[in-house]
Amino acid sequence: MYKVDLNDTMDSDSYQLSPDSSPYQSFNDDTDSTQSPEIIFSTSSDENSVIDENIDNKMITLTIDGEIAGIVAGGGNDIDNHGNQNVVLANNNSGTNISASTSNNGGSDNGGGHFFEGAEKRLAIYFKEDSSNKVLDLRKLTRSQWKNILDLVHCQILNIKSNEHFDAYLLSESSLFVSKRSFILKTCGSTTLLHCLDLILEYVYKIGFDTIEDVFYSHKNLLLPSLQRLPHNSFLKESEYLDKAFNGHSHLFGHINADRWYLYLLDYRPELDCNDDQQQQQQQHPNQLINRNEFFKFEMIMEELDEDVMQLFFNDPDMPITAAQVTRKSGIDSIIPGMVIDDYLFSPCGYSMNGLLSEYYMTIHITPEQEFSYVSVEMNVPQKSYISFMAKVIDVFKPGKFMLNLFVPSINNLRSKQQQFNDSMMIMDDGIGIGLGKNYVNVGNDRQKIKSSNQCLFETMQMHGLVMYEALSCVAIGQYRRCDFQMAQTEHLDIIYARFVSEGIS
Repeated sequence: MYKVDLNDTMDSDSYQLSPDSSPYQSFNDDTDSTQSPEIIFSTSSDENSVIDENIDNKMITLTIDGEIAGIVAGGGNDIDNHGNQNVVLANNNSGTNISASTSNNGGSDNGGGHFFEGAEKRLAIYFKEDSSNKVLDLRKLTRSQWKNILDLVHCQILNIKSNEHFDAYLLSESSLFVSKRSFILKTCGSTTLLHCLDLILEYVYKIGFDTIEDVFYSHKNLLLPSLQRLPHNSFLKESEYLDKAFNGHSHLFGHINADRWYLYLLDYRPELDCNDDQQQQQQQHPNQLINRNEFFKFEMIMEELDEDVMQLFFNDPDMPITAAQVTRKSGIDSIIPGMVIDDYLFSPCGYSMNGLLSEYYMTIHITPEQEFSYVSVEMNVPQKSYISFMAKVIDVFKPGKFMLNLFVPSINNLRSKQQQFNDSMMIMDDGIGIGLGKNYVNVGNDRQKIKSSNQCLFETMQMHGLVMYEALSCVAIGQYRRCDFQMAQTEHLDIIYARFVSEGIS
């Protein structure tokens, strides 16, 4: 692990927030707004019409020769007396009569219809702990500070639940989980998640963290990316935006012309992945050699869901129902029993929940409208069988298709840690003491710690083996057949992607 000032050239795997200069780069620099002022909107009959790119959450109905061809994002301030926005299209020189109109209603009108982008953008950042500073903790960020951050994202805090390991924020658009040295922020709709990067880094710097160890940014392909504000209308622009702050790389999982999942990761130099302080700390505290939940993540992203199931998540004013009742009636409370659940039923429809159980979490978000139904389930709870767990989730929501992505501690990294553990542990022939390198400690509680550490390593490797075996062998789950499978590896993670569709769906 090594450090680089954020204002220096980004060519390393961790990034230093310097007290001698600005603690962050500005990622919302107006001078970067040099994108083309026009974007192409493609239709089946013509691919040369363009609209202005000043996106402001308006839905435009585009017609060609009187027929509705699709919807795009609108912009500009030319509003008539009826609250409708007039959009000027460039001449396509094809003789085709192209027109567009939109209602000034926050982006929900589509010729009398409605649209909401259920797919979440997900950002997770892990900061390096300082063994000499025991008070470093991201949970010291106040609700007011998170409000300032989320204002830039265009979402609000609905509620907070906390335990020893997490502060879990339920948001108007998805969720935020904050632990001691990391956070996970998921936001759906037309939120501008990446716009908050600079303010987050400023606040984190003021707490005392100075190095970023990992960054993960991901989402599935959006149904209507043209409705997103920059840089979220394309993953290429999002990657370029992230590259201003980090030296990373992007992955595409899936087919370019079908459902797919995008992921941005930091680059790594494995020979610098552990400094002397970390090695010494691992020798002194072998039970902390690995946290098997730190990087494990299971996520199912479901679409084309059963209409009867989705009706549960509509808030009918004539038949009022509480979020807790929906949680029980739908079976969500039984997916992982025992969790402390914070749930919310939106009006007129939509549902979100956060669940906490010690160091484990789960979050579920539901967009129930049939035309663009969407459900995501994310958790870090180890399972005896992940196929059985997927079957349980499928039974609750009955999707037409779904994709799965898993983060699992790399088997190579686990073997390395096991070797570190074995090298650091030596049991004396007389059974009186235990040696940790050159340092000997008394038996008893420390023996139990070492046993616990060894068990932790064993369980983690066992979990990894189970996940890999099931991922590789699972070509079908009931009526769902696997139509896509990919893997990627980093120095410490195995990343697995799979896509399943119900029979009869392509």
